[in-house]
Amino acid sequence: MISYLIGLLSMTFMAAAPRNRMVVLRLSQDEYQTLRTACERDGGRNLSEFARSKVLDYLDEDSRPNDLHMRFAAIEQEVAGLKIVVTSLNRSLGRTSIEPLAETPKCADDRSRAFLNR
Repeated sequence: MISYLIGLLSMTFMAAAPRNRMVVLRLSQDEYQTLRTACERDGGRNLSEFARSKVLDYLDEDSRPNDLHMRFAAIEQEVAGLKIVVTSLNRSLGRTSIEPLAETPKCADDRSRAFLNR
């Protein structure tokens, strides 16, 4: 909670400070399009503000673990959704559980084998 309030205060301070420094970077057409797509997807006001906020977020050490946590949470949600779909498909096919793979891929480590054989 405290870090959230500090973040709000620093954002207020940063917005009040004049932005009189400029950084120029060159992008390929593909990189530009990727940046533009991400800006539109995330609701950025404009490319400059979007790129600025992403760079500053990256430099802020506190935001990196949160971003990573959010990514893992999203992956966990996707996996949970896939499990529901597979269970539903299995029921439609008359199976009561997910059958393990006949052969575990050679590149799988112990955790992967345990997951695949659940």
